Amino acid sequence: MKRLLIASFALASLPAAQAQTALTSSTPVIGFYKFDVPSGTSTWSCALVTKKDFQGAASSIVGGATSTINVPGTPFSAGSFNAHYVEILSGPQAGMILDVATSPANTASAVSVVGNLGPAGLNLVGNETFCIREHALISTVLPSGGGLAPIDDNVEVYDSNGGSKILTWDGVKWVDGVDFVTPSDATVYPLQGFKISSVSGATVTFGGGQVSYVKSGATKVPVYSGVVNLVGVMNPLVDVTSVDPTFSAPLSGLGLNSLSPVDDLVTRISFDGLATEDFFAWDGTAVVDGIDFITLKGNERIKNSQAFQISPLVDGVYTQPQLVP
Repeated sequence: MKRLLIASFALASLPAAQAQTALTSSTPVIGFYKFDVPSGTSTWSCALVTKKDFQGAASSIVGGATSTINVPGTPFSAGSFNAHYVEILSGPQAGMILDVATSPANTASAVSVVGNLGPAGLNLVGNETFCIREHALISTVLPSGGGLAPIDDNVEVYDSNGGSKILTWDGVKWVDGVDFVTPSDATVYPLQGFKISSVSGATVTFGGGQVSYVKSGATKVPVYSGVVNLVGVMNPLVDVTSVDPTFSAPLSGLGLNSLSPVDDLVTRISFDGLATEDFFAWDGTAVVDGIDFITLKGNERIKNSQAFQISPLVDGVYTQPQLVP
């Protein structure tokens, strides 16, 4: 449950957000994209999200372990947000992702989220703009297996408590990757990475259908000490030539300055299936080598939709700026 409690961190010293007006714009659709996944093990993320089921401004917020976001009028269908998340879109916490609570269920004019949005938590002022989206799942990120070989290939998704779930496509449905029988699925949060292990390599389709939308703005995700925190490059543009830097991001542009200087390490996993590692850190001024902590490494690049590991000394929040042009 640790993934759901990040909003209760002591962030009350952050400045209050400015007043916002309700918005009704929709997120642009891109559809899907493909990558050649190598034989072996590699790390990925889906740079697309689900559609906005709602976007507008709060009329007030009541903080607590489970917080309530009230909205003007009655724009919701009661009990409809049972597999959804809220993203804060304005103020200093813009980009923060919070699970919608199913107990209590949302009403026609309010939605509850897991985490404290009040003065003891994120200190929202109560008129922030936010949106609601349905969670993406491995089954919707990689529909119909995404092109992975049935049974032979698998996906591993890590949770915030240090565990993981292995899934494989059996040719009909996603199943447990250990017994190969039990139907299984896993939530994939925005920015969350996962491992793909492929026997022979495959051309894999990411997104399409429900997961077909480009997310705008920064994204904030919790990172926890002592567990695997795979986060991805949130840009769906595909590099088909492997040389054009438009289709990758420099470390200097990935928001690593949101991590603790020197104490938090970043690991880039190789893109060739061999899972070799390079280490980096933010030293308070620039991205440097994670072994000598001197050599400048900000120009090193990570491919779009490639996931990398963040290993913080203590629990914190990583903020990735918007990367889509």
